[in-house]
Amino acid sequence: MQQDDEMLTADEVASIMKVHIRTVRNWVNSGELSSIPIGTRGYRISRRDLNIFIEKQKKKRHQTTNPIEDERGLPKDKEE
Repeated sequence: MQQDDEMLTADEVASIMKVHIRTVRNWVNSGELSSIPIGTRGYRISRRDLNIFIEKQKKKRHQTTNPIEDERGLPKDKEE
């Protein structure tokens, strides 16, 4: 199994991300983090989906901390 195909539990994702399992469940319930249903109540998160989520979070963080870029990611004019 390749690393991107690895399936993780919510506990494993919480450990990797260093957050509480409730945070992972909130991400899944809100649709921010994709999951694959297992049985009637369970789910797994692919390593690939976790990596995509992490990259989106980095971009979101970069956009809020870097006001020199406009909404398209282009440098803002200094004279605005």
